[in-house]
Order: sequence, then C-alpha cells, then structure tokens
Amino acid sequence: MIKVKSCSSCKEVKMVNAFYINTSRRDGRQSNCIKCQNDYFNNVYYKKNREAIIKKIRKYKKNNPEKLNLPSTSKRFVYSRINQLVMGTLENYLDIEENLKTKISKDVLDGVKRIKEISIK
Repeated sequence: MIKVKSCSSCKEVKMVNAFYINTSRRDGRQSNCIKCQNDYFNNVYYKKNREAIIKKIRKYKKNNPEKLNLPSTSKRFVYSRINQLVMGTLENYLDIEENLKTKISKDVLDGVKRIKEISIK
C-alpha cells in the first residue's frame, strides 16, 4: 500500500517520505512537506528570529571552544596537508601533529619524503 499525505501549506498530495518525521503526531509525520518546511524556516522563521539565532550560535561558540577548531580527519583534509608538505608550505610533519593534532602514518610521511626527493632532482 502506497502511503500519501496532503501538505497543509501547498495543498499538494505527496508521498509520505516527502514529510519530515514527527513521532508526536498521529501519523508520525509533519503536516508540511519538506520543501514547505524548509521554505518557511529559510524565509520566515529565520528573518523573524535572526538575532536570537545568532546570539545562540555565539553563546555556543563561546562556551564550547574545544568543539569548534578541531581539524577534520577526513581524507580531503589529510591529503591537503600532505600536499602542503610536498609543496614545502609546511616545514615538517611535527607542525601537523603538534599544531593541528592530526596523526599521519609513518608510511605516508615516508612517501612524502620520497616525493620531495624526486621533485628536487
């Protein structure tokens, strides 16, 4: 059985998965579809409550500095740091480990050294 629901904002009938989950409601979904919900937040709610939202974000950043400037451990981040090592913009891998609190394996660092040696020749 295909479940459909009507959006209370745009009045369109859509699939149930086009609505955010809300377990407090009888059918388990929001009354507005995802598109209408996002439009409301971005265009109406944010404009009305901009100062309060900004104040809340600033308070969080002030109270949680340890959670903010953590380096990413994603491949993209690590590879950008490796590229900086190869290009010589970072002098040594200790800068990465101490200042950025990122661990790069010994094999990767050996590879960087080999690439530097090849590029110098």
